[in-house]
Amino acid sequence: MSRRFPAAAALFIFLSAGMYAQYMMDGHYSAMPYHGMRMMKGGGIFYVRKISSEQKGNERFRIDIHFNVPIDPRTVQPDRILLNGTSLPSGTDTIFNKAGTVLRLQFPEEYDGTAFLKSTGQSFSVSLPDAKSFNGTPLTVKQFGGMYCGKDCSFMEPDYEEHEKKDHEQEDPD
Repeated sequence: MSRRFPAAAALFIFLSAGMYAQYMMDGHYSAMPYHGMRMMKGGGIFYVRKISSEQKGNERFRIDIHFNVPIDPRTVQPDRILLNGTSLPSGTDTIFNKAGTVLRLQFPEEYDGTAFLKSTGQSFSVSLPDAKSFNGTPLTVKQFGGMYCGKDCSFMEPDYEEHEKKDHEQEDPD
């Protein structure tokens, strides 16, 4: 019995440290769990990696938006997304992948994406004015234009130092 106690105590301490490690960083509660991943609270940059769209045959028109980190679904509901400067058609579904990094806009069956694109010169733009990541970081770039149905549009990671500099200039008017 006495030999088991030190081993059990060491195991308990080891497992307890692992359970609470997500809450400790620089003495602050700065990480939170999300779908089995640790997400840092605030900080960092949040950006769109890729936008793709397609409508094949009788399938519904859809647009897939890929993000670098999980997005907060409450900030990208259909009434908060603009397509060519106008609200999405009623009945548009927002679907997320399990990791929360891909948003699919699935348009209603009666919505003809091909006809829409022909009326707009084949290109379209998407605006996500209120989008935030799961940890509350706002989207770095909110307007995406010059996209075409059936083609992927990839975006480069924004320059973090330039982004930070711009944020500090907006905070400090001097």
